[in-house]
Amino acid sequence: MAGIHRAALSAFWVGVVSGGTLSAAIVINEIHHSPDVKQERVEFVELFNAGREAADLSGWAFDAGVDYVFPAGTRMEPGQFLVVAGDPAAVSAKFGAAGVLGPWVGRLAGEGERLRLRNAAGVTQDEVEYRLGFPWPTVGEPPGYSMELIHPGLDNDLGGHWRSSVLGGAQTTTRLLRGSGARWRVWKGTAPPSTPATSWRDPDFDARTWTEGPAPVGYDPDVAFGTRLDDMRGGYSQFFLRGEFQLTGAEAISGLRVEALYDDGFILWINGHRILSESMPSGELPLGGLASGEARESNSFDRLEASLPPGVLRDGRNVVAVQVANVSRDSSSDAFFDARIFGLIGPSGRGPTPGRTNVVFALNAPPAVRQVAHEPEAPRTGDRVVISARVTDPDGVESVRLDYQVVAPGDYIELDDPRFAADWTATPMLRDVADTN
Repeated sequence: MAGIHRAALSAFWVGVVSGGTLSAAIVINEIHHSPDVKQERVEFVELFNAGREAADLSGWAFDAGVDYVFPAGTRMEPGQFLVVAGDPAAVSAKFGAAGVLGPWVGRLAGEGERLRLRNAAGVTQDEVEYRLGFPWPTVGEPPGYSMELIHPGLDNDLGGHWRSSVLGGAQTTTRLLRGSGARWRVWKGTAPPSTPATSWRDPDFDARTWTEGPAPVGYDPDVAFGTRLDDMRGGYSQFFLRGEFQLTGAEAISGLRVEALYDDGFILWINGHRILSESMPSGELPLGGLASGEARESNSFDRLEASLPPGVLRDGRNVVAVQVANVSRDSSSDAFFDARIFGLIGPSGRGPTPGRTNVVFALNAPPAVRQVAHEPEAPRTGDRVVISARVTDPDGVESVRLDYQVVAPGDYIELDDPRFAADWTATPMLRDVADTN
């Protein structure tokens, strides 16, 4: 809130009510609506049987958000998870989930969706209307977190009872592949890199006939490259790379961080598994195809994170394969690629977790905060600002504190900026009363 004088700020806390619990035993427990790799059909909805008896789901159906009718004989034992997806095989391959049902008809909308589950008689058993933005968790960008319910006994139609599928515990990193100077095998896109067309990215593919050189790889008249492709402009729109790294302790790595310098788009595989895609069309990009969207005009590394399907990394030799594409074969002034790859080491507190206990599961959930508002909407220096919020908890709420930070007009504080952790002011919020200052 730019330009707010601290002495003029006040707040109130309204509408404390007791949080409700779900009456239905079958609970929508996890929603994955926005995969990190947009071209992958790995959306899913996870159900959980929170009751004490087995449930017969024969003829039950999702009839809002997506359409799917459960086949005859579908049962859920107490404490059992059940996953439904648009592409069951893709969800199983990426997340190691077993017994995934589907396919459903439709897609889950990233900007918000109403999901409704009805029993065979047409009676609504559970319903969640998620939204984009607070109080619903932020998901949709790499590394592709899902939305997870903190506890299946909470009202799952309240955004404050959901979290992104990651715990806040500290993680360490280990460098798997260094950037500039790392050696790559390079194939110019004047001819297919392999026959069959996809075998070039397999770990056992023989790339000894490819050119070998250091990164960065590409062309730009104003940049010094380790491996130059001065014949690319007007000659071909893609090039292909293969690199390697050695690893011990692969089982300890729970995710990847890729710091990529690229123009204009790329797809990255590790040991034949598609891990990242940036500014590329969906599906297989044929030889001569182009990157999607507009030209990327940046000489900075982008930091990207990716979840790891089970068993992708292995002790010993690991192979990285990259397909790089330009937005134009003839008119683009540059195309290049370089990358640093790090393994994330820490507790397995990262989702999505289809068919397993949510990583955010807790017996004592924090209060749900929603309906946050402030008046006036565009405050000026000296204005009195009133902030309100509805805060609820099944155990009741004793007190609420507002922490705020003043940010000057035109300024922006990143999460990793040291200023983000400083200069906060705390003030108690008042219960059910208007501002009295």
